Amino acid sequence: MASQKKTTYAMLTSERHFQIEEEIRARHAARIVAGLPSDSPKPEEEEEEGQQQPEAMEGADPKEEPAPVAGFTMEATVEFVVAQAAEQTSILESVQDKAYVESNRGYGVTGHACEWFNADPEAVIKQALQTGGGPNVSDAYTFNGFPGPTYNCSGGANSTFKLKVKPGRTYMLRLINAALNDELFFAVANHTLTVVQADASYVKPFAANTLVISPGQTMDVLLTAATNPSSTAFAIAVAPYTNTVGTFDNTTATAVLEYAPQRPAALRGLPAPPLPRYNDTGAVTNFSSNFRSLASARYPARVPLSVDRSFFFAVGLGADPCQSPVNGTCQGPNNTRFAASINNVSFVMPKTSLLQAHYRRRYYGVLAANFPAAPLRKFNYTGTPPNNTFVTHGTRVVPLAFNTSVEVVLQDTSIQGAESHPLHLHGYDFHVVGTGFGNYDAANDTARYNLVDPVQRNTISVPTAGWVAIRFVANNPGVWIMHCHLDVHLSWGLSMAWLVNDGPLPNQKLPPPPSDIPTLHPNGLVVQLNVLQSIIWFPAADMRVNPDVLSLDDSHAELEKEKVQSAQDMEDFRFMLAYATVLDLEGKKWL
Repeated sequence: MASQKKTTYAMLTSERHFQIEEEIRARHAARIVAGLPSDSPKPEEEEEEGQQQPEAMEGADPKEEPAPVAGFTMEATVEFVVAQAAEQTSILESVQDKAYVESNRGYGVTGHACEWFNADPEAVIKQALQTGGGPNVSDAYTFNGFPGPTYNCSGGANSTFKLKVKPGRTYMLRLINAALNDELFFAVANHTLTVVQADASYVKPFAANTLVISPGQTMDVLLTAATNPSSTAFAIAVAPYTNTVGTFDNTTATAVLEYAPQRPAALRGLPAPPLPRYNDTGAVTNFSSNFRSLASARYPARVPLSVDRSFFFAVGLGADPCQSPVNGTCQGPNNTRFAASINNVSFVMPKTSLLQAHYRRRYYGVLAANFPAAPLRKFNYTGTPPNNTFVTHGTRVVPLAFNTSVEVVLQDTSIQGAESHPLHLHGYDFHVVGTGFGNYDAANDTARYNLVDPVQRNTISVPTAGWVAIRFVANNPGVWIMHCHLDVHLSWGLSMAWLVNDGPLPNQKLPPPPSDIPTLHPNGLVVQLNVLQSIIWFPAADMRVNPDVLSLDDSHAELEKEKVQSAQDMEDFRFMLAYATVLDLEGKKWL
């Protein structure tokens, strides 16, 4: 396939963000070579994912990988397959989308909704793990790294992101919720947004005044600037959606949609979008119910109509006994420590890479292939919680034969309070075939499944006091983490892993580590490429593994946390002060 190349530089700076000096433009089957200087500081970008990546390049949290070793310079090659995704964060594009946006004279705009901590985010999670309580909440939300004028610390125009638009033009906003612990509302005053893509998969377009994006989710939306706007500028708002019983950051970040070539508008008194209340589950449900896949001849919905294996996962919080208390007590409920689990198993991060153990078939002491297919102790999941809320611990996985059709019902629980859980599956997209509130009832709820055009995603929120059913085909061999994308829940153990075995054909087998896999430095750290996935969006691809794809190394696919020595070592929230670049599809910057 033809490819388009531009010289690209990614520079890590001391301000804790990546500065993109030029954009990478790449097409299907293109190859990107990235160099990581040996003196780079520890990457602190939020992971950004959007495709089924090869086993050894699945996006781990860079901060939880070993830091680059001083004196080493590594150059790695990454191949990726782009099948159906649109241009992602103005980095990767498909031919179809280029033609679409050019025909509409459109522009691509990257938008990151994030959290800001005045404290060191690593210290925040470290303190929470030490005390057993919840983490301190963020001090602000940001949009593309700017909080806007609504905060006392704001510096007016210098702390506000401005998106300049021209009347009558259509813009594609490529949005990601890069916050650590909050689902977020997003709206633009007096403008309707048209959703066209979710998690790098096309959806039937639908209009919405307010979006709801969970941590780790992405959304592409079209915004058409008015021909005769009623104002020269409008507020863009980012605010939390939550129904947790604990504290949260109940503030609003603001950006500005500014019409050119008008004079810059005053930041105060801008038309503001009417956001739902922070706990408006009805608004969230109404928005989420609109998602449908294209299910066209070109982009069919390959949802499994029958399943080989069914699973029922109860997801939620729990407790651990108070050990190593601070000041004689633990700050969890009733002098316990907060924990989280799936089917009452709190995931323990191994000391050896799960992928490495699987490839070498050395499982003893690393993992156990006995993760329960359903809760061992059944209860009224959304009613009164059981008296004993203590969790068990283990590095337990579900083994799957290659090409197994899988259905998973994810059920929220009321233990420590019902709340929404954005579950993310690595290595696969899945089809969301059903959802509802209360306890899942197989006898009645299965009949209401959508097996015609279910949306395809890689992150889905389990509704508060409700359930969601997903299906996928296990045709990507390897070990794949499924975890809650609320970082505090991930730190507490709300994870599990699927171990997908090889298929019979050569292109259905887990490829070996590359011959030039980095060796261990004397201090025991592996030199790894962490920067690339923080600045490049890998769009959706066919779920089958391309055996010719070059892996970074098998230890890079630590599957989120394998280099972490224990849960206590997960001392950081992913921290992101995001960048934004606005450009047209010819690569001409204008902001």
